[in-house]
Amino acid sequence: MVLAHEDDVDGEVWHPYWYGRVLGIFHVLVQHKGESSTCSEVRQIDFLFVHWFGRDNSSASGWAARRLPRIGFLSADDESAFGFLDPQDVLRGVHLIPDFSQIVGNTDMAEDATFTKLYYVNM
Repeated sequence: MVLAHEDDVDGEVWHPYWYGRVLGIFHVLVQHKGESSTCSEVRQIDFLFVHWFGRDNSSASGWAARRLPRIGFLSADDESAFGFLDPQDVLRGVHLIPDFSQIVGNTDMAEDATFTKLYYVNM
């Protein structure tokens, strides 16, 4: 969970957070070489590779609506579905509750694992 970076659009109520699943944690050693380099020391840079969730706006959520926010993965075809994130931007982890009414795939757990298209963000 990270802070959202969006403003109200046309009076629409926005959600204060973005959600993503961490796919990888990376640590790289970098050294800037070149004419404009001011430091030649090697530095470690940490970053996360995430698959972003999008909000399901088909139903109201929040305290007034008495419903949990519902999210689902952005399609892999969407150019903003995957991204890199500074670990310092992460506020906290969240507990996701599968929306069992959205089961996709084989329901026999012995064969293929089932998965849901949507998840509720537990508060």
